[in-house]
Parts: sequence; C-alpha cells; structure tokens
Amino acid sequence: MRCQTMLVILMSGLALASARPAWAGMEAPSAIQADAAGHFEYKCIFVVEQSFVIAGRGWSNDFNTAGESHGDCLCLPGTCDADVGDTLRWSVAGNLIDPDAEGRASNWVAACGAGGGSSFTTILPFTPPGGAEPTLRLSWDSCDPQIVSKWFTTPTTYKLVISAADFSPDPTDDDLIGVAMVLPVTCLPGCGGGFPDAWRFDDLGCQTSSQVKYSRKPLNADCPALGGMNPWSLTLMDAPDAWGQAHIRLGVVWDNPVTPGPNTRYTVWQVIFDMSYAEAGVGTPGTSCGGAGSAMSIGYDQAYFLSQTGGGARVYARTSPGDSGFVLWNHEGEVPTRSTTWGRVKAQYR
Repeated sequence: MRCQTMLVILMSGLALASARPAWAGMEAPSAIQADAAGHFEYKCIFVVEQSFVIAGRGWSNDFNTAGESHGDCLCLPGTCDADVGDTLRWSVAGNLIDPDAEGRASNWVAACGAGGGSSFTTILPFTPPGGAEPTLRLSWDSCDPQIVSKWFTTPTTYKLVISAADFSPDPTDDDLIGVAMVLPVTCLPGCGGGFPDAWRFDDLGCQTSSQVKYSRKPLNADCPALGGMNPWSLTLMDAPDAWGQAHIRLGVVWDNPVTPGPNTRYTVWQVIFDMSYAEAGVGTPGTSCGGAGSAMSIGYDQAYFLSQTGGGARVYARTSPGDSGFVLWNHEGEVPTRSTTWGRVKAQYR
C-alpha cells in the first residue's frame, strides 16, 4: 500500500508539472547529459504552425547554464517571414556553471506579435559509464535498434515500445521499486488545426480507452520486462489540453526491490494502439476515426525510476546516447523541411 500511495502522489505531481503550455512546433530534447567538463550540445527544430514574422531565435539560461546565444531578425517583413510548414533549425552549445549540478536551458523562437514558441531542456551532470542514471528509449516495434518513424498504412494495431538500459553495476544504486513517466502526444503541422480523432484514446474521444492497451510483458528474450512481484499500475491517455497536446501517463510499482543488470536493455512498457477503426482522411461519425494520416510526435516530458533508497528516491531517466528523444508518426526521421522562406531567414544568422 505504501508503494501504491507513493505512485499516486508521484503521478499527480507529473500531471501538474506537465500542465504548462506545450508548443507543438518545437522539437528539442527534454534532457541531455553534459560531458565531464560540464559542456553540452544539442539541436533544436521548430516547425511553423501559423505564419508570423521572426524577431529572433536561440537559447537562454534558465538556471546553472552559461553560453546562451540568439540571432536577431529585427522583424523585417519579407526577409524574416515564417510561413506555415517552414522548419527552423539551430544548434545549442553551452556549459554547466556548476558541472556537478543539474541545469536547464530555454529554447525559443520569438515572434513580432503572435506566433513562436519555447521549450526547456534539462542538462544533467556527467555520470561515468555504469552510473546510477538509467537511459530511456522510445521506439516503434523494437527495443534495439531505435525505430523513430512509423507510417499509417492500414487499419491495424501499432506498437510503441518503451525500454530502459545503462543501469548501475552497483546493486545499492538501483534497488528499483517502480517507474513513472508522461509522454506528450503532439500533432505536427498539417493537422488542420485540430487534434486527430484517430489519436483520441481518451474516454471522451473517438477511439476511447478501449482501443489502447498498456502491456508490461517483455518484447522478446533479449529485452526482458523490468519489474518485481505484485505490480500495481496506473495508465491513461488524457484528452488534448488547451494547447492541442494529449499526454500518455504511465506508472507502476511493485513489492520487492529489483536490481537491473548494467548490460541489459529492459522492456518498461508496450503501448499498443488499435487503429482498426481509423482512416487516413476524414472519418465517419459513429463508424470510423479520421486523421490517422496526420503527422504526430510522441516524446517523454518526464520520466523517473523509483528507488527504495531514501524512502522512494527518484532517479531521473535520460535519453539513450545517440537516440532521438521522440518517435514520429507519418514522418521520416525528423520533421521535413520546407525551405522556401527559411532559406532567406537563416542568412540573417550567418
């Protein structure tokens, strides 16, 4: 009962923490790890969802980071226009002020009026290989390698696999008793301004919760299930919020602490979306759910492993090295670029 209460409290905290404006046009890692000197680098992508004039773009310090940079476009009409479907890309490089402490960077695109967007990236201090910060991977159909992109081809089931690896070899580091996470589900440009019915797996949506299954079974022999005895789970996908983003919320606790092996990748969850009633185009009310052909992304906003050490300490999960921090639906690799206007804009930043 104590573990169940802990999970309810943690999931409630994750729900509150994720209830902030989520800009569907911004794709940046939710968390990365700095190197031993505290240096970090990553890339940002911003896809324009409504046309606007760019004031600037870049990144800035939220706390414990240095090296912020930005490019100013000076709100010049005709030169700094950002049209629907355009893609802006830029690189972030900086340093943790205190290399032993966590930091956070703010990624942003500023508009001259309405438009633009922002997101945060948590910068984790360096942990030597085999440290106590496990990694998390989202992938279609596979634990390893990561498969980033999936396309809607026919009304059938589609499987999202969430796996974890890089646990500490020290058994006192990873006496795990549970895991909790929030996965934002975002409609990328091209959705026509609404969240697709085919992705409404909440009880108020077209698909309803009956069409999504949450499994903790191992994907295969090489990717065993992570967990212990008498598991108790909380799972749901909520309705889209005011910013057009839905969230999959997953949590599980078990009775006995487990120590995962440092050289094994584990299945944490399989999320199975049943698209049997989905259509790529406009659906028929009461018969089918439209919008399965829309471009979507699924990432993880927050993810914690629960350790018995310290009475339920949270161990933050980071993205597996070399991985994308999200998966895509109906897109190849990353959001495609339409460079008609951005080709002019990027010249301002050279």
